[in-house]
Amino acid sequence: TQALLSKKTYVQDFIKITSFPIGYCILRAKKIYLGNKKEIKKIMRDKVLIAPNHTSMIDVVFMYLYFFSRRIRILSLSTIWTVKPLEFALKRAGAIKYNRDSPNGFDMQSFKETTAVLDGNGAVVIFPQGHISKDGIIDEELKPGLAIHSLKHKAPIIPVIFADETVFWKLNRIVIGDPIYPDKYLENNAKVNNEMIAEFNKEITEKMLDLQAKSVKYSRKAKKED
Repeated sequence: TQALLSKKTYVQDFIKITSFPIGYCILRAKKIYLGNKKEIKKIMRDKVLIAPNHTSMIDVVFMYLYFFSRRIRILSLSTIWTVKPLEFALKRAGAIKYNRDSPNGFDMQSFKETTAVLDGNGAVVIFPQGHISKDGIIDEELKPGLAIHSLKHKAPIIPVIFADETVFWKLNRIVIGDPIYPDKYLENNAKVNNEMIAEFNKEITEKMLDLQAKSVKYSRKAKKED
């Protein structure tokens, strides 16, 4: 398990502890549990993958602020790391760099780092769309990386939907659904293969689309109409 204090993450820990009061004022949000809250809380104490839709660059900050109980590691595209101030911040926030231009789209270094975190019962955030969608709409087919890591490490997935594009000052609503488990695909010690990945990825996509449909009533537009 991860140590309470770690030299590698002390900057992240320090920033979280000292900045969250201001962060909560500027980046206001409310977590809405449509899934079993008790089950989700239990899962969050062990190795876990958190899968949000992606509406803006500040989604990342919301994940750090509103999943405060865990020292999360966020998978981020290597293109963002080319901006020096962002590279500095991402390194110290414990982000994991993912190079989408790796052969066959498979970044071995990123995979190893994510594996090390999950093997240590850590929490990893993966945006399964792989890109920002201002309207927050989930793609009809998500990137398979989330499914691969879940199957390879037997790690449950917590689906998360931002009901609107995340913004400063206004109230943002974070909708959390029931955990998605890979267990049924791994019965009888079945080996992970491409067909299994595709099938599980389809299930993840369907469940996230369903959660998104349910989150519409919590959007700012819906609340205005009420």
